[in-house]
Amino acid sequence: MSVFFTKARSSHYAGKYALVVGASEGIGLAIACALARRNANVVITSRDELKLVDAARSIERDHRQPGRWVDWMAFDVRHHDEVKTALAALHGKHGTPDILITCAGGARPAYFQDLGLDDHRAMMELNYFGTLHVVHALAPAMVARRSGTIVLFGFSGYCASKFALVGLAETLRSELRVYGLRVSCFCPPAVNTPGYEREKAVTPREVLATEEKGAVLEADDVARTLLDALPRNPFLVIPGFRMNFIAWVHRLAPAIVRLGARRPAP
Repeated sequence: MSVFFTKARSSHYAGKYALVVGASEGIGLAIACALARRNANVVITSRDELKLVDAARSIERDHRQPGRWVDWMAFDVRHHDEVKTALAALHGKHGTPDILITCAGGARPAYFQDLGLDDHRAMMELNYFGTLHVVHALAPAMVARRSGTIVLFGFSGYCASKFALVGLAETLRSELRVYGLRVSCFCPPAVNTPGYEREKAVTPREVLATEEKGAVLEADDVARTLLDALPRNPFLVIPGFRMNFIAWVHRLAPAIVRLGARRPAP
């Protein structure tokens, strides 16, 4: 039975063109590698060209399947004109992606009073508008083709910018389903990535202790959870038993989760 499901999930991606935005490292790179192993053609993007080239080479060398291809494009999702130019070039080369996964994002973990307005704007520009720029540029072609899968990368209730992405994903899922498009929101908890290691330097100690108590997941496991789930067309994909349990409790009894998430007295 498990062999059957593994083959079915792999065949779901065979020969499809997957565009993974924000994939030079961490979860994005793990997802791109997993897609390549599942027989997809993969394009990865990032604003860091040096890391992007190394990532594309590693996918090509270690994960690409015979007869498939790997490509990359460097651009900054925060700049709409740059996004449109880059995606137009990719469209001319590879056409419209079958699967779009938006992983570009970042966080500055801190208590509200310790964050300046510039910090809030920076997270909104990267996490929300960066994703919006990409989806806004690609959705019309996917709608015209009347097929495709879009995955928005949320960070389970972590900050306002990611909460906005959940709302955007819910709106897109409702509006685009009539055109044959599938929209999911991917909400991983703490994951062992270079970005997580950088964030730990400024993460409040109470938050860090809670994350580590709940077990930090590995990027490859998180990527596998997403790709195994997508054929079922879920709205939310939440890796890990603990985060799934918290999400379930939050839906049924949100006051319990809010009580457990309260900041201790200083």
